[in-house]
Amino acid sequence: MEISTSPDHTDFGFIQDVSFCFPTVPWKEPHKYTCNSAFSLTPGTYYWLLTYETYGCRTIDYGYGSFQYCGYNFQVSGPFKFTVGPAGSGLPTRGGPADGQSRTDPFYTQIARTISRGMTQAVDCFVGADWETVTANHGIPPGYVELGFVDPLISPNEVELSPDVCTSLDLLHYQTPRAPANLDVAIAVDTLAHEAIHTLGIYDEAVTECYAGQEIAWTAMQLGAPYAYARRLASLWWANYRNEPPGYWTPDCRNNGRLDLNRRSKVWP
Repeated sequence: MEISTSPDHTDFGFIQDVSFCFPTVPWKEPHKYTCNSAFSLTPGTYYWLLTYETYGCRTIDYGYGSFQYCGYNFQVSGPFKFTVGPAGSGLPTRGGPADGQSRTDPFYTQIARTISRGMTQAVDCFVGADWETVTANHGIPPGYVELGFVDPLISPNEVELSPDVCTSLDLLHYQTPRAPANLDVAIAVDTLAHEAIHTLGIYDEAVTECYAGQEIAWTAMQLGAPYAYARRLASLWWANYRNEPPGYWTPDCRNNGRLDLNRRSKVWP
């Protein structure tokens, strides 16, 4: 895939490109793949197109008889326009919910930045109408239940969270007394950790989810939960683990398994 600041192209790609990537990382839907831009993109307007080859046969006639030629044919799909903005662009920075207003939450951003070793630049919390718009703009089909996402092409360091996830996080961190330790809260904390890990450039969903599950207790304590409450959330997530969507769980996610982040400890997750 090629990226350019101009839509001008030939039958073989852009006349001048500024970056590229190879879409080889499976996305959450079958037969779809994603990738990271090879070079960082500054805020602005860009275009992307996909170059690929197809195998086919065609009949050629030069005037003295026709013959069939079979081989690979170069193809171009695009260009498609997209915009790269600064982290949290268009959203006010606010610690805590505001009725009817989407926001960039600085506290959630700080936690995600710690999980991602500084890679996360912003954690955005959206309200209903804004969430419908931002998911549509990022190609997520209507009706798909999306808890959160990181767009690896447009904003690879920005975490976007759904209204339901942010409501659960807000009830845990900002409300007094805090929300009961239930599966909804566990999923919300897991989602925050999961999307933060994506900003590290890890896009295998099963691997990401396993790592995120092991971060739930730590993340919950950073949100202000006591240890017993945080461990309860981690246990609820693990009890629900096999109910994850296809592609989000793996038998390697277990105590002392290949994806165990702390094999010296018997505590799981």
